[in-house]
Amino acid sequence: MDKICCRLVVVVTFCKINFWLVMYCSEKLIILTPWA
Repeated sequence: MDKICCRLVVVVTFCKINFWLVMYCSEKLIILTPWA
């Protein structure tokens, strides 16, 4: 049970970091793209 919980926490944390990175990168791309 603990292992499943640990895995869930890792997956959720990874997803949050991944989501933040995508948002940050797309924001930078919009700023760097002149026609956007």
